[in-house]
Amino acid sequence: MTLHVNFYRVVSVIVTLFLTACGGGGGAGGPVTLSSISITPSNSSIAIGTTLQFTATATYTDGSTQDVTSDAIWQSSDMGVACSGCADLSGTPGPPGQYGATAAGTTTISAIFAGSGVTGAATGSTILTVTSNLSTISGVYNVGANPVGIAIDASGNVWVTNNGRNTVTKLSSSGAVLGTYAVGTTPQGIAIDAAGNVWVTNNGSNNVTKLSGVTGATIGTYPVGTGPQGIAIDASGNVWTVNQSSNNVTELGAVNAAVIGTYAVGTSPFGIAIDAAGNVWVTNNGSNNVTKLSGVTGATIGTYAVSGPVGIAIDAAGHVWVVADNPSYGVAELSSATGAMIGTYSVGANPWGIAIDAAGHVWVTNPLSSNITELDGAGATIGTYSAGTIPITGMPLFPQGIAVDAAGQIWVANNGNNTVTQLSGATGPQYFPYSGPQWPSGL
Repeated sequence: MTLHVNFYRVVSVIVTLFLTACGGGGGAGGPVTLSSISITPSNSSIAIGTTLQFTATATYTDGSTQDVTSDAIWQSSDMGVACSGCADLSGTPGPPGQYGATAAGTTTISAIFAGSGVTGAATGSTILTVTSNLSTISGVYNVGANPVGIAIDASGNVWVTNNGRNTVTKLSSSGAVLGTYAVGTTPQGIAIDAAGNVWVTNNGSNNVTKLSGVTGATIGTYPVGTGPQGIAIDASGNVWTVNQSSNNVTELGAVNAAVIGTYAVGTSPFGIAIDAAGNVWVTNNGSNNVTKLSGVTGATIGTYAVSGPVGIAIDAAGHVWVVADNPSYGVAELSSATGAMIGTYSVGANPWGIAIDAAGHVWVTNPLSSNITELDGAGATIGTYSAGTIPITGMPLFPQGIAVDAAGQIWVANNGNNTVTQLSGATGPQYFPYSGPQWPSGL
């Protein structure tokens, strides 16, 4: 590999070091000394073929800090493992601090900086581990127009709602189309019950369609609230739908889909998940909070602040992970017991869908950056992966729904190019904290 170094930046640092050695810098109050350089994220792990952007921050003796990412000299101790601009093998340097992974191994990423008008220079470093067993694209398959929701049945078949075609597509685990079935208007969410029946929310027709998981035939259509989005099935087989335009949640019975209750939540509710105790969690995108409901009575247990929440999932530890449209973070982690904020974590642009695998890794779709972020159970970024390989000219991939199958394959609905991407690398299956009946059941 060719070592890519910005010549002018090197010259600038050398000149600055010379001037500061001769007593240059400082004003009436005396020189300010550069104390240290820190690099974030620290001790990261990414997959071959992916990139990671590092940030260098300078700390001075007067307590001030400065982002020096663009002005530092960046180095990788092993250019064969990770280097600037190498993820796509183009050899073209990327932005300062961005490294691409080309081979499994470990390298030390360093940033050297000597600022103008201050005394001294400093170097910061961190370890970057590149692994070969994370996500790679296994296949990209055509479905209907504008796919949104995605779910996987007990046989490993993949069911996708086609928002722009008013249909659902059924794919085999190898991506072959097994059937396309009509549902209501602008279908969104999708879930599968213990008997293998497929439930779909029809946002435009204000109802839910129940399909046979074997034949795709319509079993029934049931009215709910206005503008249904997310859908989940509890341990008793009752079906819960989030009604975005009527600001409530509908609970349907498992036997005849009769309405058990309608419960008020926040403004423009969107996503839904059910915890191990059977409590129902709903994201309220318009009121910037999350509502926790009793799964028995539908009564509100609590309301917790999260900015612009959309997708939601719950891990084995009972932590509630919420996808948030927030400029300073993309995922929030809450305690399911108290609703207290555990942490916030950055992902890609305009995050939307979320799934958690059996290892506790959190997978998030980022529509505007057309990729997927994988976080570990502590919120650290493991890798960022492409969402597809068949773009339509002038149209983004716009990945939205995401699910993980029993074999550890990640399935992503690409709304912008009418495809589904299959990636390998999860420690499947997808985790659901309650013991069924939706497949895969809790572990």
